[in-house]
Amino acid sequence: MALKFLAATDVTAGEWFTWREDDGQKLEVCVRRLPPAEAKRIEQKHFGKRRRIVYTDKGTTQDLDTVAQERSAHEKASYSMVETRGFEIEASGEGAAQGLAGILGEKVEVGSVVKLDGRWSDALKDLVFAGLPDLPDWINEKARESAKRDAEEAGEAEGN
Repeated sequence: MALKFLAATDVTAGEWFTWREDDGQKLEVCVRRLPPAEAKRIEQKHFGKRRRIVYTDKGTTQDLDTVAQERSAHEKASYSMVETRGFEIEASGEGAAQGLAGILGEKVEVGSVVKLDGRWSDALKDLVFAGLPDLPDWINEKARESAKRDAEEAGEAEGN
């Protein structure tokens, strides 16, 4: 029996999911699973090796840095997002136009629509994730679903 093994440098094809659909037009995102070793590396980068957990009569609480949590979620989503189809954004303000222009290396006017398919960099993902905060959460959810499905299939292959 062969077990699936991926090194941190391996790029997997991923799976296509529809994030949004409007008037018959789909915005699709290709999401790859996040290997446990990569998830651990990202979490240690943002949280350190320890988290403070406090047990009280009223329950368990964690000393959680919400900014670090958001950065960790964005980095995980950035790793997991491979490509898109039909992803266009409108530069609605001067700041958005300047941000896109700086990252894409081209002139972007306020009100112009920019296609992002095939152009994703980590900097572009950071900019878009900041403006669309539900996107990284959705990507991470899809990556977890894929990992869970892979684990279930591996368990079935082993006869468990």
